[in-house]
Amino acid sequence: MTEYAVVLEQSDDGSWWAYAPDIPGVISGAGTPEEAKSRFHGALDLYREELAKTGHELPPSRTRSAVVSV
Repeated sequence: MTEYAVVLEQSDDGSWWAYAPDIPGVISGAGTPEEAKSRFHGALDLYREELAKTGHELPPSRTRSAVVSV
């Protein structure tokens, strides 16, 4: 199983968005970070199904993340 870094980002209107820098075009939004992450899983499943239909796979995972204190 490949792990991808997923960014959970809050927009100015308070909604939350989830996306993976290594998987362009797959994004989800919701009212909470947990729901955005859950919806991202659903969007990713649909994307993988479409890739499989054309004989393609997900791109490799290249992004890592870290939390820094300032």
